Amino acid sequence: MAAQAGIDSDLEPDPDPLAARLALRWLDRDPRPFFICTDEFALIWANARAHGELCNEGALELRDGRLQLRERARRDAFAAFIAECGAVLSTLALPCAGDEGHLLLRARQIGADETHRYIGFRLLRDGDDFRAVYADLDKVFQLTPTEHRVLGELIEGRTADVIARAMSLSIETVRSHIRNIYAKLGVSSREELFCRIGPYRL
Repeated sequence: MAAQAGIDSDLEPDPDPLAARLALRWLDRDPRPFFICTDEFALIWANARAHGELCNEGALELRDGRLQLRERARRDAFAAFIAECGAVLSTLALPCAGDEGHLLLRARQIGADETHRYIGFRLLRDGDDFRAVYADLDKVFQLTPTEHRVLGELIEGRTADVIARAMSLSIETVRSHIRNIYAKLGVSSREELFCRIGPYRL
């Protein structure tokens, strides 16, 4: 951290050292991979999930202390993206091999000193194994355990018939749960439902 003391920052005055340590501990426990690197790809910091990405044959690898994409064909796109990162959050979408969705890199410049720009970014994925995670919808909207499970099935795009079979319920019971969910969320369609729960997505 001492090497970063001269970094320009929008945060004035410098944060309390205890607050900085606690913030890093908080980020370290986040389930999403976060990285900080220089404009020359030197890894400055990564949370635990990001280290897992590097160790488990993920999209990125660490070679001689520098981050790079494992897939050679995409390395130039990654390099150009990091070079162009500014203060505004930007996204690079890279197709995954075999039509398995996309790898999304969300990044912005978070500081600079006399020698480097520092880029903070996180990885997101879509594809068949992607599952959106929402924070405590059952508590926020006072859903019963069954309503919460039905809502989870709706979020996954399943129809009432499919939900009824999966949960071993009658179609009428599932429709009743859906009506209750809509009433508790104050919506009247699936489109409105997704808009309503959007702010709770992690």
